[in-house]
Amino acid sequence: MALLQDKGQQPEVIEYLKDAPTAGDLLEIIDILEGEPASLVRTKEDRYRELKFDLTSKETIAENLAQHPELIERPIVIYKGRAVLGRPPEKVLDLFS
Repeated sequence: MALLQDKGQQPEVIEYLKDAPTAGDLLEIIDILEGEPASLVRTKEDRYRELKFDLTSKETIAENLAQHPELIERPIVIYKGRAVLGRPPEKVLDLFS
């Protein structure tokens, strides 16, 4: 948040557990994400190990994350038609270059 605010941005924060994105929302993010679709999945979580869903299809990833939003890697920062995962936080600065 501080990095974005230092750039003069007031980000919209979406509480993904209260207002889970749809599979369609997630597909839109995947399509503009810099990186692999599988990077959106928290694969080290016990819940993922239980489910072990396919990570090769962006559609399958989107559908499963819509059903299990707790497995969405975060934060996801979207700016001017591009998206990055904010890990490490400095990666967000790539959106402004």
